[in-house]
Amino acid sequence: MKKFWFLFVLVLLVPVSSVYGHGLGLETIPININDRKISITTQIIPTEFSESAQKQIVMTVTDSLTTQNVDSVLLIALYHKGEQVFQESFATTNGILRMDVNPTDQPQIEITGSKENGVWRATESEPLKITGPILNSGGLYRFDVQIQSLDSEPLQN
Repeated sequence: MKKFWFLFVLVLLVPVSSVYGHGLGLETIPININDRKISITTQIIPTEFSESAQKQIVMTVTDSLTTQNVDSVLLIALYHKGEQVFQESFATTNGILRMDVNPTDQPQIEITGSKENGVWRATESEPLKITGPILNSGGLYRFDVQIQSLDSEPLQN
């Protein structure tokens, strides 16, 4: 299992290798895993903070050499103002993880979708949706991401 840290200033992405992004809502970071060159793109939509806009978090895992998306399982922890908002495992579909976000003032995060063996995944009938105190204010959002598997192959530390 490989572990990477992601920082966002409304989305500033930073992996272990200390590469810094511009923080404007979209970042792509290249990562070497074993003999593969993988890119992880993380995006918060919309890129500017708006209380009324529909929000999404989208992560795309791509093989940088073939430019093909790579199915993966990601352990994602999101932090805001130094506090952990959530930590869960998510599976990509065709290399893409798309989560609809419904910001509320509820104290707890609620995730809906399909959960199998501790891993959340979107289906056509059950898209992933996160409700709670997430993306409900501007500021620094940090994503810590562990890639748990690529193409159904578990990764070792």
